[in-house]
Amino acid sequence: VDSLWASTLFIGRQDAEFLECICGTSEVREQKIGLFDADAVAVGELLFDCVVGGSCLPGGAPANVCSALVKLGNSSCLFGAVGDDEDGHKLIESLDEAGVETSLIQKLAGHPTRRVLVGLKPDGDRVFEGFDGGVNTDFADVYIRPSEDLSQVSTVVVTGTLALAFETSNKAVRSSLKGARSQGLSTLVDVNWRPVFWEDSEADAKAEIFDYVNSCADIVKISDDEVEFLMGISPELGLSKPNEVLQAFGDGVTGVLVTAGPKGASFAFRSEGGIKTGFVGGFAVKAVDTTGAGDAFVAGFLSEALAKESYLPNVSRLKPTEIEKMLEFACAAGALTTTANGAMDAQPTRTQVEEFLKNQ
Repeated sequence: VDSLWASTLFIGRQDAEFLECICGTSEVREQKIGLFDADAVAVGELLFDCVVGGSCLPGGAPANVCSALVKLGNSSCLFGAVGDDEDGHKLIESLDEAGVETSLIQKLAGHPTRRVLVGLKPDGDRVFEGFDGGVNTDFADVYIRPSEDLSQVSTVVVTGTLALAFETSNKAVRSSLKGARSQGLSTLVDVNWRPVFWEDSEADAKAEIFDYVNSCADIVKISDDEVEFLMGISPELGLSKPNEVLQAFGDGVTGVLVTAGPKGASFAFRSEGGIKTGFVGGFAVKAVDTTGAGDAFVAGFLSEALAKESYLPNVSRLKPTEIEKMLEFACAAGALTTTANGAMDAQPTRTQVEEFLKNQ
């Protein structure tokens, strides 16, 4: 097999015997082809979070989810785009070191890697203030190209909504997700509303996000504040009655996870017997930096869900008490991530989460 062609081919592990037949060993082909089989593939941004007056650390919600999954004992892959520059190379290297599969990250010449300026409040909460090193619409993640490889590397996709803010990345991500879902992949969408990314009006952004969720999501993770923004439902009502949040989306959405930081999280899932709901309380920790807490929550939920179901809509078959346990683990992972600076450095291991929960 031609080595240049082989270097860009991605196939699943089920073809390892075929590889061994034509190459003598599947191990050699694994190096040439980039063969891997991830528990989840995340789609979206990889960037630097730069604290105003402080340091710049690797971030981007999908990248954070990937890193957190690995720390929890799962495998992950990121599909995204960075500039072919020093920042881009450093970010890919950081994910490599974290154990995240980076073969699907595109390095685009002529466009810089995004840097986000982050302000921290005294309570550790963060504010996204703008960008450094380029114009919002010129960063590399805006120009990501579609991929047909998602269904070849995993059965679960995690995605946010920031790519929808730009025409090129919007089309690329939608095309990639459409192809993946046609091959049977299930999808979790994190609303992750960040107005600083959007050039459109809030009304247009809402419409775009709603359309994306209804066309691509099996499960939606949404914060109580985002419930108010998207649906006009108060944060308190969204958390206490997640069934109303679920019913605001189309019937294709199987479930919603409503998060509220230290207040806890709730869920609603459609099932044959009706809508299942539940709630778990949050955890009191000394928060230093809340950046990436929601991403650690997503990773925690996915890690627990994948231990039971490889197809996300099947979570709806579980008992409410089982889903509550999954949310409890996710809330603990999110809480522990706030206890140090940076979205990735503070992410806990599975052992740390389990020990934390034992001590509650």
